[in-house]
Amino acid sequence: MKLTRLFATACLLLPSLLMAQAQGRIKGTVVDTTGKAIPEAKIVMTCPEIANYHRELKTDDKGTFATLVVDATRKYMFHVEAPGFQPVEQEYKPLIGGQTLEIGFTLTRCSGVISLSLASEGPISIPSKQVWRTFWRL
Repeated sequence: MKLTRLFATACLLLPSLLMAQAQGRIKGTVVDTTGKAIPEAKIVMTCPEIANYHRELKTDDKGTFATLVVDATRKYMFHVEAPGFQPVEQEYKPLIGGQTLEIGFTLTRCSGVISLSLASEGPISIPSKQVWRTFWRL
């Protein structure tokens, strides 16, 4: 009787133990081109092989983030963005079995100026906030 219970318990625990081996941890940082941390940067994780996989993360005050993926056998796309910076996208495959993949993203500041060229006037530069205000009034 004890042997049967032991066998049944082992059968119930085995799948969860096998799935735990396929998990992966990811730690990352988001900095600007000078190496300064970017707090509150948005990280969107997707998986090209899993159509409905979508996870959103934010960096802390030190520009770091961490997450756990259940299936580390697949590659994940990381889209990183922050206000005033150009977004970056990169694909990574997590490490399997208790290892942590450490990744880093460097974002480049946007210039904040949009250049336009009018056929009759030649090129002009307008601060981007003024351009958006003009579009919203139309």
